[in-house]
Amino acid sequence: MHVCFVNGSPKTGESTSHYFIKNIEKMLADMPCVEIKAIDHLQNPNAQEAFSAIVKADVVVFVFPLYIDSIPSSLLEFLYVLESYINSSELLNIKMPRCYAVVNEGFYGGTQNINALNNIQYFCRSVGFHWRFGVGIGAGEYLRSTKDIPLNHKSKIKVYNQFKKIAGDILMPSVSIETDNFADPQMTKRFFMLMGAISWQLKAKKNGLRLSQLKAKPFIDN
Repeated sequence: MHVCFVNGSPKTGESTSHYFIKNIEKMLADMPCVEIKAIDHLQNPNAQEAFSAIVKADVVVFVFPLYIDSIPSSLLEFLYVLESYINSSELLNIKMPRCYAVVNEGFYGGTQNINALNNIQYFCRSVGFHWRFGVGIGAGEYLRSTKDIPLNHKSKIKVYNQFKKIAGDILMPSVSIETDNFADPQMTKRFFMLMGAISWQLKAKKNGLRLSQLKAKPFIDN
């Protein structure tokens, strides 16, 4: 059995989605895993190799950030092309994979990811993938930016437990289908907002800006 992670982040460099994938991989022991970055295959003539790997996998896990309460356009385009590949291919005697999803947003409140999870669920059913369940994570960028703090630390334990639930179901799927789950770091929303404000101030100083310039509105006529 092997697992295919589809990284739906539009970022070409390090992303929160990649960080989450690596943490889930660690929970799968020695199970063979492959990560496919959707954005690398949009204009790639060898994209069919990626689509074939997805379809032939035993398990597919979509991992991506929330963009305007939905799926990033780059991943959405990837899914359209993947659907066309599946519909046009002769997939005889191929058992379609079980499917999971992990969606993260930058703001606090993992439940905001529910629409994106529903969209992935509809996609899976339309192409014949066997949907299991998804997880919506809040404050995703915070989790990645503090990656020196282990994911099983008490401040992140709720997220860690949701990843364990996915890994456990991959290794030994339950008879019933789980409902979608949501998790945030162990902190108040007010504290999260305070940390975010401090982060912006530090970035401003790092880039040679005065704090007053953060409130500048250069494109508004006086």
